[in-house]
Amino acid sequence: MSPRPPVSDWSTDFDHLDPRWVENPYPIWEALRDECPVAHTGRYRGVYFPSRFEDVRAVAYDTEHFSSRRIVVRDQPPPRIPAPPITSDPPEHRPAKTLLLPAFTPDAIKRHEPRARDICARLIDRFAAKGGCDAAVDYAQEIPVRLIAHMLGLPEEEGDRFRKWIHEILEAGITEPAILMKAIGETTKYFQAEVEKRRAAPGDDLISYLSQQIYPDGRQFTAREDINAGSSERPIAPSVIEEKFMDNAQRVLPRARAEEIRDLLLDIESCGDVRALAARLGAG
Repeated sequence: MSPRPPVSDWSTDFDHLDPRWVENPYPIWEALRDECPVAHTGRYRGVYFPSRFEDVRAVAYDTEHFSSRRIVVRDQPPPRIPAPPITSDPPEHRPAKTLLLPAFTPDAIKRHEPRARDICARLIDRFAAKGGCDAAVDYAQEIPVRLIAHMLGLPEEEGDRFRKWIHEILEAGITEPAILMKAIGETTKYFQAEVEKRRAAPGDDLISYLSQQIYPDGRQFTAREDINAGSSERPIAPSVIEEKFMDNAQRVLPRARAEEIRDLLLDIESCGDVRALAARLGAG
């Protein structure tokens, strides 16, 4: 991987992979809030960065103009693989969220408190005699993956596998598509197998609960939800078609040319006939 060009101006050229941002982003964010509350960069195919709470909140709640379809900023986004409800927009968001809610009520979570305390105590015991530790690596990062493994009905040691996948999908995979797709393939295969096991022999765990759920429209929960599959009853939305066109076009064309062709196709009625369309496509 070639070195990343240094940032010239945080307001117009920010890069969340810049070593200064990674090491200590807080002074950068504070300056942006004062000087440029909504920053922009041409990197990553163009990204905006709202730095004030009010703006972030407005974006999060304005589902008409802003989408959750992609939640990670990457150099080359892969084909979209939905992970509802995190990557769902209304109206698809509510059914997926409703399905999960019973497993995350205060009473349901309270059942896991003894195990959470036990995990924390055992982690502390591992470094207590050393007189110090890396609080993130040796403690904080261990707690959620170990507790999630417990909630899923999996061995606690699988937390190490989850940490590896998290790193590959959310960190290394940002700039290395091959690493990203390999990790996605591994996680999908792993959890598909676990869902099938629980369907055959349900237990008292989150995978068993989810594997038995049915959406309001009659669909059964699967390990890999694909809400973009088009059909006569649920056609692919134009916005999704446009997104997929841009994803693929930019693999072989400069972004500006891909956008030009996209805009032309969106306004195809203005071409009049096939010869006019061909002439305009050839003009670039």
